Amino acid sequence: MVAFEGLSKFICDIRRLGQILRMLARILAALVLLAIALFCAFGFLASFEPGNGLIWKVGYGALGCGFLFGAVLSLGQVRHG
Repeated sequence: MVAFEGLSKFICDIRRLGQILRMLARILAALVLLAIALFCAFGFLASFEPGNGLIWKVGYGALGCGFLFGAVLSLGQVRHG
């Protein structure tokens, strides 16, 4: 009986470790996505210099919004998951 209690505790610890690692992976993914979104924000602002076309503004804006949305979704999963 004691062996089963130890085994069940070990399995619960492994599940808990898995949950913690998934949470850390989502936080790391959100940080990477936020860093890329910040780069896109800088590129969007730099695209207003003379000589740059509309395609750079649209590209940086769309990519930045997409990466920001992905980071928010990833952090939302950490909070609710």
